[in-house]
Amino acid sequence: MYIAKTTAEERLTIGSAVGTIFTNIERAKNLLNDIWLNYFGQAKPEDIDKSDTIMIGDLIYIVGDILHNAITEYCLTVGEDWYSGVDAYISGAETARSNIFVEKNRFKLPGNGSEIMSLTNEQAAVIIKDRLGEKVVTPDK
Repeated sequence: MYIAKTTAEERLTIGSAVGTIFTNIERAKNLLNDIWLNYFGQAKPEDIDKSDTIMIGDLIYIVGDILHNAITEYCLTVGEDWYSGVDAYISGAETARSNIFVEKNRFKLPGNGSEIMSLTNEQAAVIIKDRLGEKVVTPDK
């Protein structure tokens, strides 16, 4: 284990930036610990009910999801893009921003934007910007 030497100010910054991430990692560790203790630590694996295997599978999936999100959040916080979750998150955020842009503006078009309902966001944005010009609302506002 490597523990970096830090100042109190650095530790405060680190804790503020990644504290909630590690709370989720601890939650995942606790779930894994419960699975181990309840089903493998003192129990014999052959004693596990079929219904319990479904629950164990669900818990392992949830733990994986918590860890995936924690790693993604860490990478986004420190500005690194090596983890696969980063691209998916950024892509999802861009899609959400595009959805918000279209939804904030389509009601300003005649017929509540019925003409753009079947278009992709990219196609709809062109029409919105063309028709609304300066009246367009961006997701930031």
